[in-house]
Amino acid sequence: MNIATDIVNKVTSLLVPAIKPVYKHEKPSGITGLFYVVNCLPVLPDHVDQAFCNVNVHVKDLDTAIPDDTNLKAKSEAVITVLNNYSDAAYDISLMQSHLIPDPETQTHYINLKFLITILTQN
Repeated sequence: MNIATDIVNKVTSLLVPAIKPVYKHEKPSGITGLFYVVNCLPVLPDHVDQAFCNVNVHVKDLDTAIPDDTNLKAKSEAVITVLNNYSDAAYDISLMQSHLIPDPETQTHYINLKFLITILTQN
């Protein structure tokens, strides 16, 4: 069992019906425009019942280094609507924090949404 991979797979499966394209773990090289990246922070052995998962919402800049605030807000809210306060037999998910980060390589800014994942059952 790999808890981090399980979490990335679960979060991606929740997002994909409503939100695309979603990439697992890291962004592909050469990509620009609108895309989402899901990754999990390291899971500590003494805290296997909780983990943090990031969803990075990338939106193409309006101009060089000028974020598209309207689309960043809308696309981030779509992710939050799907994930925040999600609960099933295995996981509880809640938003912990968000912040804006420039990504000059992809000519985007992105909102990093950090979610707390509480693991209710171990596979």
